[in-house]
Amino acid sequence: MPFAYYERLSRAQQKIYRDSDGVTELRLERPADLHPLVAALEAALETETRAATQAATEALIHGLTEALGIPRVAVEVLAARPHAKWGELHGLYTVTAGRRPKIQLWMRTAKHKRVVAFRTFLRTLLHEVGHHIDYTLLRLPDSFHTEGFYKRESSLFYQLVPDQRRRSAVRAVKSMEEWAAAPVDERLTRLERTPSDLARLVRGHPEAVLSRRPGPDAWSAKEVVCHLRDAEEHLSGWIRMILAMDDPVLVQTGTADRWAEERQYARHHIGAAWDAFGRRRDETLELVRGLDATAWRRAGHHARRGRVTVDDLVALMAWHDDNHLNRRAGACPPPGGAKMPMMEEYAKQPIADRVKRLERTADELAAAVNGQPAPVLAKRPDEKNWAAVEVICHLRDTEEGFGGRFQMLLVMDDPKLFGPDPDRWAVERQYLRNDAGEALAAFRKRRQDSLDTLGKLTPEQWKRGGIHPARGRITIEDFVTLMAWHDDNHLDQIKRALQGKA
Repeated sequence: MPFAYYERLSRAQQKIYRDSDGVTELRLERPADLHPLVAALEAALETETRAATQAATEALIHGLTEALGIPRVAVEVLAARPHAKWGELHGLYTVTAGRRPKIQLWMRTAKHKRVVAFRTFLRTLLHEVGHHIDYTLLRLPDSFHTEGFYKRESSLFYQLVPDQRRRSAVRAVKSMEEWAAAPVDERLTRLERTPSDLARLVRGHPEAVLSRRPGPDAWSAKEVVCHLRDAEEHLSGWIRMILAMDDPVLVQTGTADRWAEERQYARHHIGAAWDAFGRRRDETLELVRGLDATAWRRAGHHARRGRVTVDDLVALMAWHDDNHLNRRAGACPPPGGAKMPMMEEYAKQPIADRVKRLERTADELAAAVNGQPAPVLAKRPDEKNWAAVEVICHLRDTEEGFGGRFQMLLVMDDPKLFGPDPDRWAVERQYLRNDAGEALAAFRKRRQDSLDTLGKLTPEQWKRGGIHPARGRITIEDFVTLMAWHDDNHLDQIKRALQGKA
């Protein structure tokens, strides 16, 4: 299944896309010849020196290009990854007229400047080599992230990593208790290995197989990968809360089945979901590596599990990975245009008026998009502004966040509040592949949940608040002000998007 942007490509570009998607594997004639170069790269990374890693990376990439019979590519290994609002840059392939193509790789994480895990570095290396292959071996005029591209990357990985390095991936699944008793290093190794194990399980299978559910109540492989991606965001968020606050309440904002339905996993691109999961997992590993014994014992409180420590969560994640691998084996964008009322103007309104604003939003959204064909709803007015379907998905997911915050504020005294990353959500949760009607229905359910909560509040509860890193102390009443402004802001954005205006 192509990405939604496929429909926005020219006919010539769509042909390139289909040609890329049709090639799902690259076979090396003698992959064992490259295994010593792979081992040398792993050893070089362990030295944590850029010069050694540069030399080993060059050797492996040059060995790969020679084995594939394609021109060499310049290689540069740099230190800490560049980063911005969209995340960290892991690797980059560039082509400049008159010069040899170039691959740049970063060996240290952006925040803590730690050397990245070997499998992560190798996956990034093969990803950038994949772009070089598209141009030089497949002779494609452009290089798109198609399902075929991700499958080619996966096929190379599993020819370069000898079988003995993967045997533990097929062992019996440990119980939750066994993982809790396992050494921390063993659990972290399990977490590091999971993206690679996932790729091994799904590589070579057609879209129809990856999207097929083995039973009415069992997920497809694609849905499992999407679930792991979103669970990683959720569980790592709990760890960050525990490290930042004393005994926070750990709120479960939605069930796994609800996520699968509301976020429309069946419409997602499995390769992009896998890539997003890998990046989220790398961030989790960076967060927990190097924690001292006191940090591992820090805890939060979960309504069902009781007291949960960082150590408990890492054990849970290791078990969760094993469980799902085994199953598989059987900030808002600016609206532009007309000036919107400032949030301060909403704050002056009576609470009842603000709540009425929230009650109208789902119907007004429906009125704005009803009758619009899917290509129109998925068309962005420009490269910087969202399409209508993306705005609806954003409203759906931020509503879940608002509901979770209400629960925290009602049971905790001045908790720290972490803001969402909507641009990252739009990419990772693949908003352009969602159905607008289904996303709107999910938003309507979430909004009603919020309204039900607000309708039961006492005057004292409206004043309960938490600490936001940018806004300072913010109460439930403040959140309702924000939500009313947020709704109007995005309704205006949808109307402009449907008019093709930024």
